[in-house]
Amino acid sequence: MLVFDVLKKILYLKYEDELLLLLEYNDKLTEKYVNKTGDKMTGPLEIDYDGVPLKIKSKELVKNLNVEYLQGKTPDNFAQKDKDEIINGNWRFKGSNVHDGHNDFNNSVDINGELKVKSEATFSGQTHF
Repeated sequence: MLVFDVLKKILYLKYEDELLLLLEYNDKLTEKYVNKTGDKMTGPLEIDYDGVPLKIKSKELVKNLNVEYLQGKTPDNFAQKDKDEIINGNWRFKGSNVHDGHNDFNNSVDINGELKVKSEATFSGQTHF
């Protein structure tokens, strides 16, 4: 059992009816520690721990928080809207989609439904209608 003496600011471990000193308050060291609430850090926080370093229960967005991983993936694993890149995988889009630009299809295209051409279409190579 842990026992905290609020007057002396000492934390004890009670073991077989004896109090074993664990931590003693030292007012000269207060600048090195952060209070659980209402305190502000002015330097970097370094956590040297192999387990989960932080557990956050809040669902609020933390502005200006930089993260290196999202569910174990780095930013290189995600497509970026302002970057030309190749996206691999089987993608499926539902709903109405509009594309302004040019598309080259270097393999077959399957259309399961009606094909509407509102302007002109050019086909080359082997085509089946």
